[in-house]
Parts: sequence; structure tokens; C-alpha cells
Amino acid sequence: MINKKIGEKMKFFIAILRIIRGFIGFIMALQVVHIVEIFLNVMNEKIEFFEDINLGMLTIKILVMIISFFAFKGLRKLINKLYEKEYGYPHSTLSINDWAL
Repeated sequence: MINKKIGEKMKFFIAILRIIRGFIGFIMALQVVHIVEIFLNVMNEKIEFFEDINLGMLTIKILVMIISFFAFKGLRKLINKLYEKEYGYPHSTLSINDWAL
């Protein structure tokens, strides 16, 4: 009975981690879109690239993208480790594809 309760709590915790991982992946993809948008605006001469605000925004977006990338990869490792500890084998979806949620 106790093991079943622990197993249910672990499933719920892993589900929450996967939802957080999906949210972080969304933030990472959004940053990539915004970085492309900044470069397209510069190429179309809609904005000046070397204005302070544009460089600052680009720097922040690149930093957020890098941090979210490492958080996305780190959560994959954590979920696989917890799943393998609980069930004896890695998570079926996450072990096949690095970008799976």
C-alpha cells in the first residue's frame, strides 16, 4: 500500500516536471522566433541594430534562450533518472527523442 502511494506521487511529480519542461521548451522556441525577427527587421532596415535598446534586447533574448536550453536538457535527464529509479528503465518517450516532452 505504501509503495503504491509513493508510485502515484512519483507519477504526479514526473507529470509536473514534464509540464514545466514543455513550458521551458515553449519559452526557448519563442526566443528563437524573436531573435529571427530582430535580424529580419535589421536586414529590412526597419530598425538600427546598434541602438542600445536593440543590442540589449538581443543580448537578453540570447541569454534566456541559452538558459532555457540547458534547463530543457537538464529536466530531461532528471525525469529519466527519477523514472529509472522508480521503474527500473528510462522513460520510453524521453529515451528515444531528445526533444520529446
